[in-house]
Amino acid sequence: MSDAPELIALGDAQKRLGVSHTTMARLVREGRFTLYRNPLDGRQKLIDAQELDEFLQPERVTERRVRPDNRVRLRRSNELLIILREAERTGPSAPFVVTRDMVVHPGLLNGGLATGEDIFNRLVSEGHVRVLTGIIHRVGPNVGREFTITERGREEAERLTPGRRGTPPPPQE
Repeated sequence: MSDAPELIALGDAQKRLGVSHTTMARLVREGRFTLYRNPLDGRQKLIDAQELDEFLQPERVTERRVRPDNRVRLRRSNELLIILREAERTGPSAPFVVTRDMVVHPGLLNGGLATGEDIFNRLVSEGHVRVLTGIIHRVGPNVGREFTITERGREEAERLTPGRRGTPPPPQE
């Protein structure tokens, strides 16, 4: 008898689901449940309790993404702003080019800096960095958008720079 399904009355299933009689009838019509007739009372309809449990399992809609703490993101964007300001001082005429992999600028150490696009987007949204509209720049095999530091960004970088002017920025994580 272990192969026989555990059957429960349709009314009990309706209560477990917490739905109205009309909704339960619609679910049955749609074929969500297999109906069985009660052998002792032919008027009573039964459904498999396991089918009901499977129906009640939540369906995953999206994947959970772990986002870094806002303080960490803010600190990283502040550090990046200071680094970009220092790079701009050494190569003021060149724009920053943001590719898929890095930020490229002749004034940056090794010509580029690996950073997340979300950090750079934060600087843009806060008005510290401005998109050079419509310009797509090719850097080696990479293609990226050009940006420049705004006056507000320069002032913020100066304010954030530890110590006196000209002090090298803290290392980026």
